Amino acid sequence: MQVEKALDLLSSQNLIYLLFALLMFTGVVFLMNTVSAFKHKYKPISNLNTKTEQKFYLVLKSMFNGHQFDIAQKVRLADIILPRNPKDITSFNKISRKHIDFVITDSKTSKILCAIELDDRSHLTPSALKRDKVKNIALKSAGVTFFRVKTGTNYSQQINMILADLSNSSIGYKKEKRTKSNMGSSCPNCNSIDYKKINMKWPNKGKSYFECSDCSFTTVPITENQLKAKDSPWYNPKLFRKN
Repeated sequence: MQVEKALDLLSSQNLIYLLFALLMFTGVVFLMNTVSAFKHKYKPISNLNTKTEQKFYLVLKSMFNGHQFDIAQKVRLADIILPRNPKDITSFNKISRKHIDFVITDSKTSKILCAIELDDRSHLTPSALKRDKVKNIALKSAGVTFFRVKTGTNYSQQINMILADLSNSSIGYKKEKRTKSNMGSSCPNCNSIDYKKINMKWPNKGKSYFECSDCSFTTVPITENQLKAKDSPWYNPKLFRKN
């Protein structure tokens, strides 16, 4: 009788061990299949920006030098705006998978100042036009300042317009204080002597700005009176020296 009980107990223990081993085996097989399922399905992207986007970014970065701005790249639209009604899943889905090329923020507070989209030929397809329409409507509805810049155009001039818009809006911005040592006839960004005054045409006639041909650094458009004011950070007596 005792022998039979011992055999029954041994059989029960073996059954428990067997079940445990079976569960462990199933878990290992599931894990291996999961890893295998993701293996070789993804590859890294070498560059965040396209060549066109990177070219624009470098000009943008250079011209924003001296201002309290940060430039974020490839930002998800849903990280900039959200539906007013948190339960509006339909509106959220419309923006959750879209992104903006560049977002300008305040470097101290990270407050969103404006969004910039670089439009190339790919934006001319029907699907792209539809996506752009959603972005335009969504950002306008949220009250976010939005600029579209066409590729192949004068980036410096368009970025100047963006800077001017920021300076004239309620957002505002601050420029770094410049000393007399960098107010000469050379570029304050790279010290190049190829630093010229550009007179603007209509609708900004009467305003001018300085542009460096070497590093593309450009100042904010200002009037002639502002330019000649000795307390102006862009005052340059050499430009008004009589021959």
